[in-house]
Amino acid sequence: MNSWFAFWRGRKPRSGIDQLIAKGMTVGRKCSIQEGVVFDESYCWLISIGDHVTLAPFAYLLAHDASMIKSLGHARIGRVRIEDGVFVGARALILPGVTIGRNSIIGAGSIVTRSIPPDVV
Repeated sequence: MNSWFAFWRGRKPRSGIDQLIAKGMTVGRKCSIQEGVVFDESYCWLISIGDHVTLAPFAYLLAHDASMIKSLGHARIGRVRIEDGVFVGARALILPGVTIGRNSIIGAGSIVTRSIPPDVV
């Protein structure tokens, strides 16, 4: 059972996170998910968050991107993996197909288009 779900079971749902977990999103232990964080609800089963992760206010985790559909003829869809110990700053945008490596820090306002190795700021 997802550890986040086990922790919150029997309690009032928090900002719909329980619903996203029920749809397949995974959230590790002891995470701090601040107000206003946006998860790609349409593809939430493609999002996984490790243990001890902090998502600052209004961070976005998107598993699909339809911005190029007119020119490419299809939307971009990909997994978003946030590994253990990561900090994602306020209003950062994580795009589809990105893995943020263990203990990395994503600064506020960043737009992350490619995977980030472990232990990187």
